[in-house]
Amino acid sequence: MTCCQPYTRRLRWSVAAQALVAGVPAKFFRSLRADEVAWNLTGTKTHQDLTRRCLSTLQEVQPLAQAEANRPSVLAPQVKPLIATRRDGEQISLSF
Repeated sequence: MTCCQPYTRRLRWSVAAQALVAGVPAKFFRSLRADEVAWNLTGTKTHQDLTRRCLSTLQEVQPLAQAEANRPSVLAPQVKPLIATRRDGEQISLSF
């Protein structure tokens, strides 16, 4: 194998749904809890919504010479890190 050839050895190993697997080589750590899956899905949905909004409104502009007074902020949903959500004792629910 030369330095530029991809490593193509395939292992016959599959990953179960809702499993935490990481590393090279991959190692199973544990099954994910329902609240972790819900938190991840909510974050993914938020990211997809922000991407759609960006793509639908994005336009090329000239840079401002200075910041505009009272310029509105982008309104985005608040998504807290999972560890902060747990620390604050909040329930995680799917908000689609």
